[in-house]
Amino acid sequence: ALSSDGTTIVSGDDSSKVTLWDAATGEKRREMECGDWVNSVVLSSDGTTIVSGNSSKKVTLWDAATGKKRREMECGDSVSSVALSSDGTTIVSGDYSNNVTLWDVATGEMLQEMECGFTVLGVALSSDGSTIVSGDASNKVTLWDAASGEKRREMLCGDKVLSVALSSDSTTIVSGDASNKVTFWNAASGEKRREMQCGGEVRSVAFSSDGSTIVSGDESKKVTLWGDVTGEKRREMQGGGSVFSVALASDGAT
Repeated sequence: ALSSDGTTIVSGDDSSKVTLWDAATGEKRREMECGDWVNSVVLSSDGTTIVSGNSSKKVTLWDAATGKKRREMECGDSVSSVALSSDGTTIVSGDYSNNVTLWDVATGEMLQEMECGFTVLGVALSSDGSTIVSGDASNKVTLWDAASGEKRREMLCGDKVLSVALSSDSTTIVSGDASNKVTFWNAASGEKRREMQCGGEVRSVAFSSDGSTIVSGDESKKVTLWGDVTGEKRREMQGGGSVFSVALASDGAT
C-alpha cells in the first residue's frame, strides 16, 4: 500500500511482518508482527491507520505512528484481501471461507457478511462505503450493496479473479484474473468496456484517484500502466520476480 501523498509504503510478507517504509529513502520506519503470512495490507487516506489480513484468519488494525495493535477481528478462514473506506470507518475483507465481510472500525463489530460460494481472492470498497466489489475463484466479479448485503450485479471473467479495484467515482471496475487479463467493467450496467492481455496471471490492480490511470502487476514480473479511457499501454516496467501487489499515489505520479 502507498500513502496518498506518496511518502510512505506499507508492505506485508510471508515472514508475518507488516512494515512501514520511507518512500524517498527506502528506510524502514516500523515493523509489526502479525503471527502469520500477511496476504493484504491497506493504509487509511490520512495515513494514521493500517489494516492487514493474514493467514491466521485475522483482520488487524494498527496505529501507523506507534505500531500498536488497535483491534483484531477474526474471519472464518485465511484472509486474502482487505479494503478500507476513504473516511476510515469501514473495512471489507475477503477470505477462504467464501465470505465477504464488512466491519466497523470503531467497534470491530461485523456489520454484514455475504456468502460468495467460492474462495474470495480480492475485495474493493467504494469511497463512500456503500458498494463492495469482490472477485472469486468461480471467475466472477460481484457488486454488493454494503448496507443490505444484497448482490447487485455479477460479471464473468475468463478465469479466477485475483484482484479488483473500483474508481473513486464508482463508475468503473477493473479486475485482474488468472487468464492473464485486465478487464474494465461498467459498474452500473456490468458491461465489459475493455480487456487487455498481460504476460502472466494478473495478481494486483489499482486506480489512480482521478480514474485516468490503472496499474497492474502480474506473474511475468511486469508492472504496467494503462489508460482507462483507451486501454492503451502507457508504460511497462520489469521487476525481478512475480508482482503480487501494486499501488498508486493519489496524483498518479508514483
